Amino acid sequence: YCPETTQFFRLRVPTQDEVQPIRLCLESVKFGDQEFVFAVKEMSFPHSVQIIASCPATAETHRVTLKDDAVFKAVERPLVDSMASCTTEVLRHGVVGPNGSGIERYQEMDLGLESGYAPGLRIASYVPVLRVPFGPPAAPVEVYTCERDVDQESSLDTIVRLALTKSPGGAFRLQLQHLGESDTRVFAVQPATGRVGVYSGLVHVGTLKLVVCIVQDENPASLRIALAHPGTQWTFQLVVLDAAGGSRAPLLQASTQRGNAAAFVGDNLALASTSLKLSSTMLPTRPQEVVTRLLARTSRRLFGGHAGSVVLSVAAEQLPEKSVRLRIRLYNPGSRVEKSTLLVQPLLDKFLASLGMPNAHKVSLAELEAAKHRVGSAALRLVRIHPDGSDLEMQNGPIPLELLGRASSRSELLAVGGRTTPQEDADRDHLLVTVECPPASFEVFGYTCSDDILRYSTNLRVRRFVAGQEDGCRDFHETELQPWLQDTGAEHLLGASRESELAAVVAHHCTTSGPIDLQRFQGLPGHR
Repeated sequence: YCPETTQFFRLRVPTQDEVQPIRLCLESVKFGDQEFVFAVKEMSFPHSVQIIASCPATAETHRVTLKDDAVFKAVERPLVDSMASCTTEVLRHGVVGPNGSGIERYQEMDLGLESGYAPGLRIASYVPVLRVPFGPPAAPVEVYTCERDVDQESSLDTIVRLALTKSPGGAFRLQLQHLGESDTRVFAVQPATGRVGVYSGLVHVGTLKLVVCIVQDENPASLRIALAHPGTQWTFQLVVLDAAGGSRAPLLQASTQRGNAAAFVGDNLALASTSLKLSSTMLPTRPQEVVTRLLARTSRRLFGGHAGSVVLSVAAEQLPEKSVRLRIRLYNPGSRVEKSTLLVQPLLDKFLASLGMPNAHKVSLAELEAAKHRVGSAALRLVRIHPDGSDLEMQNGPIPLELLGRASSRSELLAVGGRTTPQEDADRDHLLVTVECPPASFEVFGYTCSDDILRYSTNLRVRRFVAGQEDGCRDFHETELQPWLQDTGAEHLLGASRESELAAVVAHHCTTSGPIDLQRFQGLPGHR
């Protein structure tokens, strides 16, 4: 209860109703003048129930823990990890799958019984997208009914029937039924505006242990349901959108409340570095054309005792609903390893906005192609490459995403595409940093010429300005930089993911008069 606004908030959760009770129920809301996360968390062994109130803005968290003498079997660690992974991925990307890869399986469906309701559909793994008004209906609505085989054995012991309905009171009702033992579990969700709600837990349906994750989102207004069987890596997902939103795509939009909820789940379920894989079997469906355009391709040399180079490419992909995403691929010619990762919501809209471009639903492939050097180079700065060139992953640093193209002064680090003058010359699309070192200022670019891309793995161009006029220009490659950094043990700055840091170091150590040269590297505050 908030006395200042007379707001009243209540969260009710059943407990001790499972063989191994473990669940997290939370809502991310604005309470008074602050954003809060309120949650109830139950753990099986030792049995306890925690009531948690957390304020992300102040980083304050208050907990009340209730314990009793009830004895339940401890939940296996992989089940907890799968529960945390499933919930976090739905909150971050809207679907289960590493880096949002599950969005490729969205498929618009009609309400009611699954089309062609037949045993063959029990192994389908597309993600049905349904549209229904979230307001109270005049009569009960059968939203979706289907069957799925958890282990693809066509045995009643592994088949679950799922039925989602909407009652006249406006609540959604999800029913899970085990066909072999006629065991049933029921979940009810009452839609509400201005908040993000999450239920995540382990349920026993007959002989099956399933992770159930239900997320009520507010941007867009939607209900997202994910079921997972960690033993077989089987997943089922369902997205229900508010029909009042028209034909909006099911992709997530930026949401502070959802971000707070995702951070809370990661902190309170001890998320391990594992991710549920999506079921690989797919039923042939309507053609889903994805249009691809290559934006950038470059090579990066491996360091840390590993020889060779990797090839990196950035491609823009337009999905059937006309929204776009960015895919970053890595290819290691030596090991023939090929990996890729996706830049998707909610980071994608922030990334595009930082470059002065429309969001993922409005930007066109033509606009991305027109700025391909700027977009491609900036995207490559958001990935970290494994030292042996075996994998790549999205990263938030070393330059914070908020600084992409939004530095407030010339002395701040700028991502590719950051502009300090209105001129549109091609080199400025590769600007890495701008540094003031009176009486001169320096601009460092991540590009020299096309021939150098094939000859070197590190290509930096330094321009010096005095009194606003260009006073000198010089290119640097690893042949000069590696001996210079080696004296102070800073060779790690030549790594593929540290280019922006290297550019800052070079700029701070360039001579301010005469021919451009490097002074002895003394190190910079904050550099490791």
